[in-house]
Amino acid sequence: DAVLHLLLLLADPSRRFLLAPEDDAVDSVITEMCAAPAADYPIETLMRRTAMSAPKLTSLFRRRTGLPPHAYLMTCRITQAKASLLESRRMVSEIARQLGFPTSQYFATQFKRETGMTPRDWRRQNQLKRQGEST
Repeated sequence: DAVLHLLLLLADPSRRFLLAPEDDAVDSVITEMCAAPAADYPIETLMRRTAMSAPKLTSLFRRRTGLPPHAYLMTCRITQAKASLLESRRMVSEIARQLGFPTSQYFATQFKRETGMTPRDWRRQNQLKRQGEST
């Protein structure tokens, strides 16, 4: 019963005072990655910003997101790519470049790893779904 109460307290955003300062530092990085996924986030920079060693940073990052920093950034980039693919007619290579991928091929590989399909196939399939829903 006490454990359940503690978990409920931790889950309540109004109880942020229960989190350690390092959690706030990691949360800040997580928020920034989601807001600006095209930026570069080398581990050395993240270590300086959070004042943590790489193992501690990675451990806390995994605890907060379920993923290490680079994998989480990739998820943020793919999420933004999906939105761009649906909301614009921009070329896949342009979307890849704007999201910080070094090449469109690397973007396509990462996108397929995450979604199971190429960016073009994903766009086509989801635009068809969207059209079907609007009729």
